[in-house]
Amino acid sequence: MKKGGKITLTVLSCLSFLCAAFWGSMYHVGGYRYLYHSQAVEKQLYLFFTIVILILFLLVALIALMFKSKKPIRIISTILLIFFTLFFFFSSVFATLFAEIIGPNGCSYTEDIANYRKYDNNFSPDYFPACITDDMTVVQFAYYYKYADCDQNDLYLEVKFKTEEIMNEYLQTAKNAFSENGFISYTNPYDSKYTDIIEKEWIVSSASYGDFASVIDFYENENNSGKYVDMSYNSVSYCYDELTIIYNCTYIGSDISYGYNPDKGYYCPKYLERFNVEYDTTNDFHCKVTVSPSGNITAHSFSSNA
Repeated sequence: MKKGGKITLTVLSCLSFLCAAFWGSMYHVGGYRYLYHSQAVEKQLYLFFTIVILILFLLVALIALMFKSKKPIRIISTILLIFFTLFFFFSSVFATLFAEIIGPNGCSYTEDIANYRKYDNNFSPDYFPACITDDMTVVQFAYYYKYADCDQNDLYLEVKFKTEEIMNEYLQTAKNAFSENGFISYTNPYDSKYTDIIEKEWIVSSASYGDFASVIDFYENENNSGKYVDMSYNSVSYCYDELTIIYNCTYIGSDISYGYNPDKGYYCPKYLERFNVEYDTTNDFHCKVTVSPSGNITAHSFSSNA
């Protein structure tokens, strides 16, 4: 290969390598920036940069051999550079799509109540308690966040109270925190001892299905290779017999698979876990509303197979 061709190959190999390294680092460094990332994400980040450094040394060595070595070695190094250039190019394309659509590596997940109201992207629903007080006993707390095509959130807080009077104070505060539209109240679709209240507004709109104030949909993709739950459910569930209030805020879409490996994008919302809701299309639940042209809600109905 002539000198001009070697220079061109050198430039292309370096550019393709830098592009692949950049988008790969976006994926791994982005995972490290999650507020509550796992140790596995940290280890994968260190491993990624170790591999990048080793490949960089290899790339420099091949370029040097292509220019300053005997003919057989120059030919081998040139062939390897061409291979690596093509590999880096296609890797960068894949990494770009992966980083943009799938989002960063890992997720933010914590069950430590000390992290209450300390979330990614200033996420903090108003109807949750302003703080954890001595009036309540925390039964369970969980926070999950992952960017996968859009923000995917699940925030769950279950607390018990000593008296009904104290519980009523917190329940009323939660109701007042909903918007001026007020709220809808109905029997929890999975446990008749509990009552659910949700904000009286539509949050999911579909031309084929109508407008919904809350949706829980179980389904499989077209080739049945994955299970998903599409869940938009912001609720306060309460039971006087158990002196318990459950605060829940879930926005989980089809980019998150149903399962129990949060880092890999497999997640089961805590609300479903709490009420022992198994993956089954018969457990779907919809709160459907009718919205007038002016935007006012005029009626609502429920559909549930649970």
